[in-house]
Amino acid sequence: MLTVRDLISWVAFFDITGESLGPEHALLHGAFLVLLDGLSLGTGISKTDAGELRERCLSFLLQKLRVDESNLLYSKLSRMGNYGWGEYGANMDVSHSDDKKHDDLFGIDPFYIKKGFSSCEEGGFEFKAPTTRKNALRVLRAMQLPKPGSPGVGKTSLITALGKYSGHRVVRINLSEQTDMMDLLGSDLPVESDEGMKFSWSDGILLQALKEGCWVLLDELNLAPQSVLE
Repeated sequence: MLTVRDLISWVAFFDITGESLGPEHALLHGAFLVLLDGLSLGTGISKTDAGELRERCLSFLLQKLRVDESNLLYSKLSRMGNYGWGEYGANMDVSHSDDKKHDDLFGIDPFYIKKGFSSCEEGGFEFKAPTTRKNALRVLRAMQLPKPGSPGVGKTSLITALGKYSGHRVVRINLSEQTDMMDLLGSDLPVESDEGMKFSWSDGILLQALKEGCWVLLDELNLAPQSVLE
C-alpha cells in the first residue's frame, strides 16, 4: 500500500529525473523505487507471487502510459521489471572515465552521482557481477532521493564501496539508545594548557564529517532517542 510519503517521493523523483530519463522512464523508475522493488520484503508474499504481481503492475502502468506495443519504447519499458540485468541498461561506467562528459561523475547508466574530492579506489565489490550490479543500480537510483532501504540487504557495505569508487569518504555513525547530541555535534572538553586545565570545544563525529564534506551514513537510526532525531 502506498503512503502519502511514498507518493511525495514518487513525484519528487519524477521532477528530478523526468528531463534526463524521459517522462515514461522516470514514472516507471519511480514506481519501482517506492513500491515494486520491495513487494516481497516484509509482506509475507513469496518471491514468485511478488514477481507476478510486479509484472501485472508494470503492464497496468504501460497501459496507462498508452505506449504502443509496436513502439521501440514499449520494448524497453516492458523490461523495466528486470532492470539491471540483461541487455537493458547494459552501458555502465564503474571505471574512472576519461570522457570529459563524465570525468566528474560516477555511476551506472542512467544514474550518476558527483565524484568526491578523495581519490577513487577499486576493490571490495565487482560491480559487473549481475547481483551486485542490480543492487548498485537501485542504490544509485535511490540516491537521486534520500530514501533508506530494507534491513539486512547489504546497503551499508554497498554504499561504502560506492563511496570508495566515487571518491567520497564514508563516515559511518552507529546510533543507539545512549547516543546524544554531544556525541554527534561536540562539546567542551577539558584540555591541558600552559595556564593549567581549561575547557576547549571539540567537534563531534557528525559535525567533523560535515565540515570535511564526507558522506555520512547514520546506521540504526531507529534506535536513536527522539531528542536526537528532532
